Amino acid sequence: MDISAVSYILVPVRDLPAVRQWYREVLELPMGLNGDSAVEFCLGELTLAFYVCPDAVDAGETEGLYFAFEVDDLQEQYQVLKDRGVRFAGDVLQKGNRLVLDFFDPEGNRVGLTQTLYPAPPSAER
Repeated sequence: MDISAVSYILVPVRDLPAVRQWYREVLELPMGLNGDSAVEFCLGELTLAFYVCPDAVDAGETEGLYFAFEVDDLQEQYQVLKDRGVRFAGDVLQKGNRLVLDFFDPEGNRVGLTQTLYPAPPSAER
């Protein structure tokens, strides 16, 4: 297979209005499709979509879903999120060539911000 990128991530949620508002106002993501049963946020070639699923498992009960957004200045964005009342999963950590900060959306999904500090060394195999 010749897969070049992830184009679409679909996330089930119970409270679409709260999720829509949080991703628009807290993370300031550009919104695409906006309907009664789904909302999409467009990030370059990736679409992050949320859809109403009343039977969705409480995200706080699982560790399966995680996505992170790349930023230029993680410390600056940390302060912005802190000022907006975001609930954090911990402190800013350095993991290899990245700074990482994890937090939770209104559904309890773990979301992250990352800042690349320097290029990763080339690997022998991909």
